[in-house]
Amino acid sequence: MIGAPKALVIACFAVLSSTMEASTLQGLSHFLHRQPSAPREPLDVFDPSVLPCSERFVQLGIPCKPGRSLWAEKLPATPDPCPLPPNAKWCVVRLGKPFKMAVYDQFDNASKLICDTGTSGLQEADLDALGQAGNALDIGANAGFYSLALANRGWNVTAFELMAPPSALMDATLCKNPELAKKITLNKFGLGAKGEHCIMITDKLGDGQTKCGEDAVSFGRIGQAGYHQFGAFDMRRLDDVLSEKAVKQIDFVKLDVEGSECQVMAGGQSLLKNLRPRLIESAVLKNMEGCDATDYLTRFAKAAYTVSGSPVSAFDPSEVVSDSHALSTTVWLHRDEDD
Repeated sequence: MIGAPKALVIACFAVLSSTMEASTLQGLSHFLHRQPSAPREPLDVFDPSVLPCSERFVQLGIPCKPGRSLWAEKLPATPDPCPLPPNAKWCVVRLGKPFKMAVYDQFDNASKLICDTGTSGLQEADLDALGQAGNALDIGANAGFYSLALANRGWNVTAFELMAPPSALMDATLCKNPELAKKITLNKFGLGAKGEHCIMITDKLGDGQTKCGEDAVSFGRIGQAGYHQFGAFDMRRLDDVLSEKAVKQIDFVKLDVEGSECQVMAGGQSLLKNLRPRLIESAVLKNMEGCDATDYLTRFAKAAYTVSGSPVSAFDPSEVVSDSHALSTTVWLHRDEDD
């Protein structure tokens, strides 16, 4: 067979494979599959009834049938262009057009819910109730589920998340979904009553504290017995951000910052005064920083917003602060029709 075309050799190999001894067959296969530059290891099983498709055959464009090769090619792994951050995994969101989202791989109820059900609790009807897609703010975006769901519906979203771990999850998801990334701008800082630099400190027992402005500077200078810094972030005023970006219209706002909603609104007075989104979804806690729940809701009432328990149904706002069992709740603030 010296000098015979390789295709003829391959054909002969296929015909003889049913009668040749396994050792001879393996030797001939080694000859056909040889690639000195790529180290190989023998596999346990070989099916002589088919001509195996090796990586080498694919590279050379040689016709073959599916089967297991005698040798596993040790080819370098292709780097993932959208790597997951530590302690994360991919799950599929099934709200509208399905897409992959990076979530925590354990110890997070919202992540588990997304993996189990395809949503964090938000339903198609909830998104329908928001009306025509427009411009939205997602303040307290976390891993980005709400921003992504809105973008998947055609909304342009400006998101804010100051914590590094959820921001890293959102970065991975945006990398994996470039069409959604075109609709979302992620700002990795917090919003508050004033612009300042903050640090996070903790002791050996896990007692976490946040220090901002002069308090952060003082900790850096003299420290605090038993505590060490484990993170830092910047705070900015929403009014300043909207002015810098020359924002002219906001249609919807989702606001959930674990009790700091009053502080956000203190630094974002232009939101209700000038931009006046048609709908705001806000978390309201019994214990809020900078004001209480009654004061918080009164601010919206004075700006001609009506409080309700859903995007479409009204309720008595006093229920928000009278329920002794609820530590927090979600309210919907509708701009008055005659505004």
